[in-house]
Amino acid sequence: MKSEIRSMYDNQVWNLVDTTPNLKTVGCKWIFKKKTDKDGKVHTYKARLVAKGYTQTQGIDYEETFSLVAKIKSAKIMLAIAVFHDYEIWQMDVKTAFLNGKLTRDVFMEQPEGFENENEDESCVYVKVSGSVVVFLVLYVDDILLIGNDIPMLQSVKDWLGRCFAMKDLGDAAYILGIKIYIHRTKRLIGLSQDAYLDKILKRFRMESSKKGNLPLHHGIKITKDLCSKTDDELEKMSRVLYASAIGSTMGAVTWKSSKQDTVADSTCEFEYIAACKASKESIWMKNFIRDIGVGPTVQDPIKIFCDNKSAVALTKETKDHEKSKYIERKYHFVRRKVEEGHAIVEDIRLEDNPADPFTKALAKFKYDEHAKSIRLKDKLEF
Repeated sequence: MKSEIRSMYDNQVWNLVDTTPNLKTVGCKWIFKKKTDKDGKVHTYKARLVAKGYTQTQGIDYEETFSLVAKIKSAKIMLAIAVFHDYEIWQMDVKTAFLNGKLTRDVFMEQPEGFENENEDESCVYVKVSGSVVVFLVLYVDDILLIGNDIPMLQSVKDWLGRCFAMKDLGDAAYILGIKIYIHRTKRLIGLSQDAYLDKILKRFRMESSKKGNLPLHHGIKITKDLCSKTDDELEKMSRVLYASAIGSTMGAVTWKSSKQDTVADSTCEFEYIAACKASKESIWMKNFIRDIGVGPTVQDPIKIFCDNKSAVALTKETKDHEKSKYIERKYHFVRRKVEEGHAIVEDIRLEDNPADPFTKALAKFKYDEHAKSIRLKDKLEF
């Protein structure tokens, strides 16, 4: 707590002023957090002093505000590119990053209890190219990845950051955003693991002592509506189970998604067509991202999107609506437009060969293992 207060003094976060009867002040409170290393072991106990913003009124005390950060998939793509080109990957941490921001209006906050008497005066990926030398800077709040092919240039950027902010040099990147990084430079391979995160999720749902299984859900198990909550009491109890949070606690290697659709589809064809639309948006974003950073071969050919529904594949190639598709919302025809423009192509794939199949249903172990291998999931001991 003393370290946090000292950082606020060093960054000139506030000035002490006398209050007046008409002055509206905001209270404050302490938030405590344990920071863990790549193995999930606690190495730092943090204390953050925050204002009680929930006591303010939007439009009177504050306006809408946000700060950009790099997308998690952007960081993963950059790591893959770095390994492909055998770039250096360094990591830094900005000490008390939130204290470097500038307020555009005055906020009067009460002093924290016990310190009243002390009074002492984002989508954030940047590239620098100089001849054959390239350096990337990936920002996510206070975590920084420095990626490049020239150590003197990387050191120069690191020194400049150190002059501008209080920084902590973490050396070669090994753990960022809860992801442990394994790099095999000779083989040009990278592995990303979240075992500490998975252990945390198991503890959250009191499953750390549960028997290990080979499958997330065994093939053949039937879930019926009869198992759903019926009474108000059961519904209230189920609201605390956090089912959606538990299912949503797994993240992909670069980008993948499995979720309920936000609209009602009249057929399997429409369902798959909507999914193809969303996949096309994601793939084209990735194509443009890689093109814009200017490293590696630019993808000139259309992005291939595989779909296991022949009718949906045919629908992406239609030049006009017909009886079966005229009810589909216009926004989902994005994929059709991108196919017409030559940016994407949707191809048919057999259901049993579709690597995305495990995201929608329970499979037999041999088929589950086959699909897991096809999307490069493996035991970390195999790396």
